[in-house]
Amino acid sequence: MTIKTQRLLNRAQKLKKKGQIGEAQKIYLTVLKSFPNNQEAQKELSKIAKKKEIAPTQEQLNEVIQCYSCDKFQEALYANQLLIKDFPNDPLLFNISGACYSGLGPIDLAIINFEKAIALNPKYAEAHYNLGVAFQRDPSA
Repeated sequence: MTIKTQRLLNRAQKLKKKGQIGEAQKIYLTVLKSFPNNQEAQKELSKIAKKKEIAPTQEQLNEVIQCYSCDKFQEALYANQLLIKDFPNDPLLFNISGACYSGLGPIDLAIINFEKAIALNPKYAEAHYNLGVAFQRDPSA
């Protein structure tokens, strides 16, 4: 591997750490044009592709949040449930479902969703807070 290639790979890593995934991806593709068998570039592109598959896009989230912000809880819940089918391990989506159920009224369903968000990410402070608020509103608690 040439020094220039190694510099490009290092630059791509730094961009990736800063969250500039698209720019890093471009650099990895550039490296692969010159060196199609470069394992590091292949591996990093594969990681980027997998990461994109595990979380919804900001546009998808914005659609749900827009409905929720306009008190269209049922619409937000429906759109969110579709996202959960595609991204079943995203704690944010379960937190949103819990918030929708809180707005609609069935607190027990809100609690279940907040607990699922916490199970997926035990350090998810917002879900812990929302769970506490839901417990305060639950007449059976």
